[in-house]
Amino acid sequence: DCTSSNRCCKLGALSGAIMSLGLFYGRNDISDSKSKDNTYKKVNGLIKDFQNEFNGTSCFELTNCDLMTESGLKKFQKKDMHSKICPRFVEFCAIKAWEIILAYK
Repeated sequence: DCTSSNRCCKLGALSGAIMSLGLFYGRNDISDSKSKDNTYKKVNGLIKDFQNEFNGTSCFELTNCDLMTESGLKKFQKKDMHSKICPRFVEFCAIKAWEIILAYK
């Protein structure tokens, strides 16, 4: 159920990278479908690369912890996942987004 848990939500680091690409490549005019399509292509590439690297795109898929539940949050905290695994996700997203932006043509 995607409405009551984080099982389907994109990882925060991935969401931030997606927003940065939208800000950089996005359209200034609503009728500019070429910019929109280009942005979607860049975003889809980023998501695919992340999926291939980590085998998931949501917090739940990556940690097997439902952070919207008390037990899931306790498991996440007990295993110190925020310090142990989350930095890899943030680093990957930041580097990939930066590489995509640097390749701007």
